[in-house]
Amino acid sequence: DLNYHFGYISRCMKSIYGRSPLEYLNHFRITQAEILLMKTDFPVYAIAEMVGFNHVSYFVSLFQQQTGTSPLKYRKAFIVKPKI
Repeated sequence: DLNYHFGYISRCMKSIYGRSPLEYLNHFRITQAEILLMKTDFPVYAIAEMVGFNHVSYFVSLFQQQTGTSPLKYRKAFIVKPKI
């Protein structure tokens, strides 16, 4: 327990990071999801769960809002196609 009121912590985070605590957490989670999408072949629903989202639809919505694309399109952009 920090013994600070949530409103105070929220205002401090907003002034320092430009985001509320929840916005900061969601941004961090989506950033971690981006890494997993690029470096693993885990399904989207598993990645959503790994980074802390209980509902894949909410994860996809926030992912699109933050990155401008869906998780699957994001992953496809990083797949290296072998040259023949």
